[in-house]
Amino acid sequence: MRNEAYSLERACKAFGVKGKIEHKPTGRVTAEEIEYCRGDVGATARLLNAMKAEFDRNPIDAHPDKVYSPASIAKAYLDAMEIKQPKMHFKVPNKTLGIAMQTYYGGRAECRIRRTKVPVIHTDFTSQYPTVNALLGNWNVLKATSVHFEDCTTAARRLLASANLRTTFDQRFWKRLSFFALVKPQNDILPVRTVYGGKTQNIGLNYLQSKRPIWYAGPDLVASALLNGKPPRISKAMRMAADGCQHGLQPTNLGGMVAVNPAKEDFYRKVIEQRILHKPKNKSIADFLKVLANSGSYGLFVEVNTETNSKEKNVRYHSGDKSGKKRTNYVEKPGAWYFPPLASLITSGGRLLLAMLEKCVQNLSGSYLFCDTDSKCIVGSKTKQLVPCDGGQFKLSGKHTVQTLTMDQVKAIAKRFNKLNPYNPEVVREILKIEDINHVDSDPRKRYRQLWGYAVSAKRYALFTESHKDISIEKASGHGLGYLCAPKERDTDGNDAADEEETPDWVLEAWEYLLRKEFKYQPTEPDWLGLPAMMRMVMSSPNVMRNRRPEWLAPFNFFLFPIISNVGSGYPAGFDKSSFQFITPAETDRKKWKQLEGINLLDGGTFQISMVPDPSQRKVTPDSFQIILNGYLGKPELKSRAPDGKPCEAETKGLLRRAAIVAKNLIPVGKETDRHWEQGEDPSMLDPKIQTYDIWFVRKDGSSGQF
Repeated sequence: MRNEAYSLERACKAFGVKGKIEHKPTGRVTAEEIEYCRGDVGATARLLNAMKAEFDRNPIDAHPDKVYSPASIAKAYLDAMEIKQPKMHFKVPNKTLGIAMQTYYGGRAECRIRRTKVPVIHTDFTSQYPTVNALLGNWNVLKATSVHFEDCTTAARRLLASANLRTTFDQRFWKRLSFFALVKPQNDILPVRTVYGGKTQNIGLNYLQSKRPIWYAGPDLVASALLNGKPPRISKAMRMAADGCQHGLQPTNLGGMVAVNPAKEDFYRKVIEQRILHKPKNKSIADFLKVLANSGSYGLFVEVNTETNSKEKNVRYHSGDKSGKKRTNYVEKPGAWYFPPLASLITSGGRLLLAMLEKCVQNLSGSYLFCDTDSKCIVGSKTKQLVPCDGGQFKLSGKHTVQTLTMDQVKAIAKRFNKLNPYNPEVVREILKIEDINHVDSDPRKRYRQLWGYAVSAKRYALFTESHKDISIEKASGHGLGYLCAPKERDTDGNDAADEEETPDWVLEAWEYLLRKEFKYQPTEPDWLGLPAMMRMVMSSPNVMRNRRPEWLAPFNFFLFPIISNVGSGYPAGFDKSSFQFITPAETDRKKWKQLEGINLLDGGTFQISMVPDPSQRKVTPDSFQIILNGYLGKPELKSRAPDGKPCEAETKGLLRRAAIVAKNLIPVGKETDRHWEQGEDPSMLDPKIQTYDIWFVRKDGSSGQF
C-alpha cells in the first residue's frame, strides 16, 4: 500500500500503533526474553490490525494475503471498475503484439558528464508515467469496446517532418503519437538494446544504423527528430485507435474517500490530483495514491512471468514482423493485464519528455550531468559561468568548459512544460519540478543553495553541498551498492527525515568517503570497510534449492551470499566460479561475518570465511567492502564514448559522446532479468540470464533445424 520496506518498529510508528519493547535478544530463555517475545507478538498483531483496517478502506475484491505487490492493488481497482483485460478483450493478433514488444524499452538512464564535479540544478517530471498516460489518452484505450490498428504511413511521415520543439508542447500533438513505425535507421538517435563494450547488456540512446528495418514507437521517433535535426525514414506505420466505451463500467472510491467514474474520468489523472491534494495533510494516503498511480499506469501492461519446466517443448515467439519457434524448457507467460502497445508507448513517451528537456537545455548552450527515467540533473548555478569539463564546447584559458544555466533559465524551461499539464492546474501546478533538494534543508520555502553533482555511469551518482574543502552528501544513488547487505544497522535516532530516506546511511557514508578521496579532501574511513561484502537473500519458494539445501535454511528464511574475491584466489583449492556457490546463515551481528561458516550448494561441502587469504586454500575469502569501493568510481559508462571519441574507460572524464551503433543481427530476447546491481533478496539472481531466441525452420522431409 505504500511500497516501502519497514522494520517492525518503523512500521508500527508509520501506522500509528504501539511498537515493540526495546531489548537486545540474547537467545536465552528468561522472564525478560519471554516478555520481549510477547511484546513482539503484540506489536505485530496491532500492526496487522492497523494495516488491515487501511487495506479494507479500498473497495476492491482482493484478499490481503494474495496481494503480492503494489500492482496487485492497482489491478484490483481496475477489476472493481470492471475494466476488461485488454489482451483478452481486444483480440489483438500476436503479430501486432510482437511488433509492439520490439518497440519496448525501459526508462532512459545515462551519465553524460563523467567523473567531473559540476554545479547542478536537479529536476524531475511529476508522476511521469501517469502523466504520459494522460497525454497520450491511454485511458480511452483501456475503457474502449474495441481497439484496431490501421495504416498511417503517410500521416506518420508528415507528423515527423513537421515535428519540432514547439509542436511537442501542444497537447493535441501528443494525441497523435500512438503509432508504431518500421524505420531503417540512418544515424538516428534511438534506444538501442545491445551488448556494450563486449560485456554489458544494456539500453542506450545512441546513433543507430541498420540495413534491416526496425520497429519503433511514435514518441521515440519524434525524440530522434528533435535531437538529431532530421526525421527517421519510415517504411510503414500503424496507429492504435480506440473505439467506443465499454458498457457496465462501475464507479469506485480511492481509499474509500474519493469517487471516480471510469466512464467519464481518467483514472490516472484523478489519482494524481488526489495525491497532490492529500500530500500536505495526509502523507499515508498520499503515499498510497502515489503507489497506486505508478504501479497501475505502466508495469502491469508488460508483466511477464517466467517458468522453467522439467521437459523442453517448442515455444513460439513473436518479435517485430518475425516469428519463430525454439525448443526450450523456459516459458514466459503474460500477466493478466499484459498489453505491450500501451507499455511501449508509455516508456517511449517518458523518453520524449526527457528529449524535449534536453533540447531546451541544448538551445541555451547548456549541458546535463545525468538523466534517470523521469529526472534530469542540469548543469546550473545562480549566475551563468563556465565550468572546467573535458570535451565541453566552450574554452577558458585554453581549457574545455561547459556553461551553466541559471536558476531563472531553468525556471523558464519548467514553466514552458506547464503547457502539457493534463491535470487541474489549481491542484497540480507543475509538470517539470525543480526539486526541493536545490533549496537549503531541502525546504522549498528556503533560499536556493548551490548543489554539486558527480556521476560515474547510469544510475551511479551523488549530489552534495561543499564548503571549506569539505562535502555533505545530500542525495546519492545506491546503484552498484544497494544490492549488498548493509554493513551497519540502520540508526535514525528518532530523525523522521532519516527514517524516510530511501538511501541507506552506509551508502551515503560510502559516497562521502569516495568523493573526499577523489577531491583530495581529508577522508573519514567508515569502520565497516573491512567487513566481507554479502548479499542478503530470502528463500522465496520451497522449490528453490531443493537439492543440498542445508537444514538451517527453511523456506522464507534469510541467508547470506558472500561475494567471492577474484583477487588472488578466494575459492578453496580445487574450486572455481563454476563449481562453487557459497551461502551462509543470516547473521545480524556484523562482527561475526568474518568467521561465518557455510556450505557450497553444488556439493554440500562445509567451509569457513577468512578475510586473510589462506595459503592452503581451505577457506573462502570474500571481497571486503573496501575492495568493492576501490573499484566503484571506475565503472565506465560503456553506452557512451569518451570526449575524444574513444571507448569510455575507468579513468575517462568529461562530457561523453553518444556512441554510433551499426546493427548487424537482430536477436529476439526474452524477459530482461539481470537486476543484480539494483536489488537483492532473490535467489534467481544467482543465475541471471537473458533468454535469446533462434529462428527454427522445418525442412521438406519434416525434420527441423536452426538458421
